[in-house]
Amino acid sequence: MTGVVEYGFRHETIRCVRIALVCGLVVGAALAPPPAHAMEERKCLPFNQMVAELRAEGQHTIVQGDKVGLFDSAGRPATVNTPKSLVIYTSNGTGSRGYEVGGDRAVAGRMPGQLCVRATLANVQFHNAAERTIPASWRLPNSLTREQVLAEANRRGVTRTADYNGSLDQGASHGAYPAIKASFVINGQVSSGFLDVRMYPATGLGASATVAATGFSWQTDTLVNMGYGQFALDTFRQRAQLAAQTPRK
Repeated sequence: MTGVVEYGFRHETIRCVRIALVCGLVVGAALAPPPAHAMEERKCLPFNQMVAELRAEGQHTIVQGDKVGLFDSAGRPATVNTPKSLVIYTSNGTGSRGYEVGGDRAVAGRMPGQLCVRATLANVQFHNAAERTIPASWRLPNSLTREQVLAEANRRGVTRTADYNGSLDQGASHGAYPAIKASFVINGQVSSGFLDVRMYPATGLGASATVAATGFSWQTDTLVNMGYGQFALDTFRQRAQLAAQTPRK
């Protein structure tokens, strides 16, 4: 059974080049009032205008990276050389609302001319993959058997599937740890399915997956050049300081 953390390429042979985060998106964002109407999915705007609207809504960059899909045009597993599409996962200060926005890079290494809202998110949680831990609260109460996963994969016609709980441990054994977990908002309603983003903290590689309420998970993209936004880094620092001040039992 293929898990969401088995990305279809040999991660130890790929040398990643870090990209600059869109840190400007978070400047002053926590003080900005939310708009009367949040952005709609599939809305596309010029790059700077989208960043301005995200800022006005109080959104922060949590994780940024490049999507390279699962396979290249020849059907081979995607690599760091596959044409890239910028992806930015955002959240407001409370995690009640976020977005997946992105756009194709017409020129390698340059920001896209426009960004589109690819998904609306709720209940956004983010974790420091560099800690190399799995948050206990992120696990689901039940797990699927191998047979159940295979049956659901055949029913849905998807590949690179796994039981979510099992994939958490499998991913950790390969050096990939949770970075983001967030519910999908569909037609204005929070769904039972959720986004699962993993990261290899040593290389900036990773993957995104969709997880059903049952725990059935299927990988949707390979990610490269991953990094956290300043809001996330500041939050991790605050969490570490609080943990250091908390008496141990």
